[in-house]
Amino acid sequence: MSFGKLQSMGGNYVSRLGGFGDDPGELLTKTELDNLSDAEFDSYIKQKEAAKTAGMRELASRLSDAFAGRDIVGRAQERKTINIQRENQLKAEKRRKELEQIFQTNKLSDFGTNREYYKTIGSELMNKGYLDQGLKFAELGRPQTPEDLRSDILKQQGVEAKVWNPVKKGLTNFQQLLDAAESDTGTGSYALMIKFIKQLDDSVVREGEVRTFGNFQGVYANLKNELEKAKGSGFSAQTRANIVNLGRKSAEALWNDWTQYKDTKNQSYNVLGITPELVFSGLDYDIDSLGFGTTTTPEDIENIIYKIKK
Repeated sequence: MSFGKLQSMGGNYVSRLGGFGDDPGELLTKTELDNLSDAEFDSYIKQKEAAKTAGMRELASRLSDAFAGRDIVGRAQERKTINIQRENQLKAEKRRKELEQIFQTNKLSDFGTNREYYKTIGSELMNKGYLDQGLKFAELGRPQTPEDLRSDILKQQGVEAKVWNPVKKGLTNFQQLLDAAESDTGTGSYALMIKFIKQLDDSVVREGEVRTFGNFQGVYANLKNELEKAKGSGFSAQTRANIVNLGRKSAEALWNDWTQYKDTKNQSYNVLGITPELVFSGLDYDIDSLGFGTTTTPEDIENIIYKIKK
């Protein structure tokens, strides 16, 4: 057994002492870690490190009990019981503060109608995870007249449009990336590089500002080197195919996130008595041309260019 493997097993043991890793699937494999997003990975590491700290304290307590001849198992169980009680108290206090905050920041006198008040309280309660309580308020806030329904739909259309716009922007950019990949000229390759960097970063990238994106782990530098090697003839078919496939993964993840978001909101809108199809009307994209679920090969690129030139 390698030292690294042994070290990992020891770290996992300490994490379990700290309460992390007892549940099935809680400790992730390397493959599972590689598939996490940056935010998910950071959250996982923070939880595990916090558990390691708690685990080291527990390990020290057990060693102290062992040297003193005390009941190691019994005292460990006592500490676990105390920790569970303390954790439950903290959760209850957090819950109390969250509920208090919701009702303090949303006073009935601040709303034009009782229905608007109930609807807002219900929505915030459900967003915080208090589903049962939220449903009761949401029921009171359901539209009572056609005018109520129309008003709610228009309001929520504006809310969802703000969420949709960055998604549409990313998908449109990938469509433009596909178009740029069909050119084998130096100018076309430069446009492809611009579109790819935009796909990596949601901020606005002007052509003159591309050089500032060298912090993308060398992405810009590597692409620029490839472009210079081509001496004006453009990226190779292999490089263009690689860029297309990486860009497609980013666009597909964006689309999947939007789809999951819509599914969740559909449930909320149904509870609120609002027709989800009307809220999301027009917030859609024809993804058939984006080739989600496929892989572009260098031969695909060459065939496209051949047909264009023919």
